[in-house]
Amino acid sequence: MEDGLTADAVCVYEWTEARNGTTPVCLWGHSLGTGVATNAAKVLEEKGFPVDAIILEAPFTNIWVASINYPMLKEKKVSREFKEVAEWFYTASQC
Repeated sequence: MEDGLTADAVCVYEWTEARNGTTPVCLWGHSLGTGVATNAAKVLEEKGFPVDAIILEAPFTNIWVASINYPMLKEKKVSREFKEVAEWFYTASQC
């Protein structure tokens, strides 16, 4: 899922950049979106198109804690796959 979100962010950035003239374009991510913004910046950098700026508002430092406190996930049953990914991130962040 995150790959799709990153691809969407890259596409929107490239579309905007192509039409902006000389106005700087920034990536902005809030909370869990900071991961998408950061990944998009990395992808764009690897493609040879570094972003003009990146704003990370209220970034998470631990994906497990961020995911269990995310309002939408409190209301819905979390899928087994998401739990496995979140646990992997939590374990990896403890190294």
